[in-house]
Amino acid sequence: MCKLVYLTGPDVFLPNARQIGAGKRAICARHGLVGVYPNDEEHAPDPTLARPIFAHLNDAQPFVDRVAAFSGDTLRRLPIGEHEDSDGMAIEPFGPHDDLTLAGAIADRCLITASVAPAERYTVLWTDERCVERAAAQPVR
Repeated sequence: MCKLVYLTGPDVFLPNARQIGAGKRAICARHGLVGVYPNDEEHAPDPTLARPIFAHLNDAQPFVDRVAAFSGDTLRRLPIGEHEDSDGMAIEPFGPHDDLTLAGAIADRCLITASVAPAERYTVLWTDERCVERAAAQPVR
């Protein structure tokens, strides 16, 4: 039985998305998996199926620190200990995760964090390789 791996991320919006998708599919093939990229003709897996999620972040800083840097260090600390940005948006303290949805959806020990050069944040593939290695080691369900 083949293991399908749905590959998604912000790189699907890059001008060279098909090239990046081909690189990600090649990584999957090296590990005995079949990678499906959003730009492929195939459909995404059924989201109602319970499947493990493997993810990587190409910036190992906590989310609140990334938002602070992006917003020019204009975050306000609230009396309850959390932060908000200049638009009044709450910045939740979930470590490297962008929100609780990601924190809860990613399987235990299936998050790869790395610090890469800003120019490579959408194109570097070694973090994808690490995720695929972990996915390949999981039993097929």
